[in-house]
Amino acid sequence: MLTSSPVRLLTVTALLLFLSSCCEDEPLKEPIRVYGYGAPTALAISPDGRTFISGGPSRAVLREIESGQLRRVLEIGWSRRTDDPPLPTPVNTVTALAFSPDGSRLITAHSDGAARLWEVASGRLVRTLRHPGGVFSASFTPDGRQVLTRTGWDHPGVWLWETATGELLRRFEGYAKGITSVAFSPSGGQVVTGAGHPGAVCLWDVETGQRLQVIQEDLPVSPMAFSPDGRTVLIGCGSDDLLVGYAKGEGVPQDYVEAYKWLTIAARGGLAKAEQYQRTVALEMSAAQIAEALRRSREFQLKKTTL
Repeated sequence: MLTSSPVRLLTVTALLLFLSSCCEDEPLKEPIRVYGYGAPTALAISPDGRTFISGGPSRAVLREIESGQLRRVLEIGWSRRTDDPPLPTPVNTVTALAFSPDGSRLITAHSDGAARLWEVASGRLVRTLRHPGGVFSASFTPDGRQVLTRTGWDHPGVWLWETATGELLRRFEGYAKGITSVAFSPSGGQVVTGAGHPGAVCLWDVETGQRLQVIQEDLPVSPMAFSPDGRTVLIGCGSDDLLVGYAKGEGVPQDYVEAYKWLTIAARGGLAKAEQYQRTVALEMSAAQIAEALRRSREFQLKKTTL
C-alpha cells in the first residue's frame, strides 16, 4: 500500500484561505480557515514547506503552514502607473510570487510596473526592479542569483536581473510581442518563452541572450514546463479568447476570415458556442470571404492530421 507523509492543501476563495492536511493513511483533518487581507491573487509556498505567502491588492501576507498563524505583512502600498490613463482609484495588485531556492528571499510582481525583492526573515524590502509596464510573472534561477520577469501586452518583454545588485543584465528581444509565459530550465542555463500572437516558442541561452531555437505555432502559446532533466519542454497551445479575438480585434488584428476559420475548427470540435459566433461573424462577411475561411480551416486540419 502506498504511504506518504501528510500533504498540506491550500484552497483560495474570496476572503478566506483554507488549509488542511491529508494522506492516504489518515482521515482528512478539519481545515484551518484564515481570514482577512482581501482576495488572494497569487500564492507561493516556501522551499522548506513551513510557510506560505499570499498576495493581493497593496500587500503580501506570510503565514505558517501548520497553524495558519500570521508571520508577517509586507506592505506594498497603493500606486499608479505613470504611463496609464488616470484611474478612479490607484491600484497595485500582486500578480505573482516566488521564493528563492534557499527561501531567504522573495520576489513579488506587481501591476504598477515593479518587481520587489524582499528579505523573508525581516520583511525588509531589499530593492525594486522597475519596468515600463505591469509585471505578470517573476521567478528565480535555480541558484537564486538572478530573477526573470515578464511584462504584459502594453510593454511586452522578458527581463533578466541580478539579485545582488538589481542590475538589468539583459532583455530577451525578438518575438517579444504578447509574451504569455516563461520558464527556466532546471540548470538555469536556458529559458523558454511563449508568445500569444503570433504563436511562437523561443529557446534562449541565459548567459549570452542568444536565441537558440524558434518554433512557430498556429495557436497562442500559454503554459509551459521543463522536464526535470531539462531535455523536454511541454507546451500548451490554444485559447477560447482566440475564437472571438479576431472578430473584435481584441489582442490580435481584426480579421473576419481568420475569425471564421477558427470558429469553424472549434465548431467541428464540438464547441457549441462557436456555431453561434459563426452566424454573427458571417453577417459581416462576403461569400468569398467565408469560402476562403473554410478553405483555411480545411488546410489547417489537414496539416495537423498529417503531422
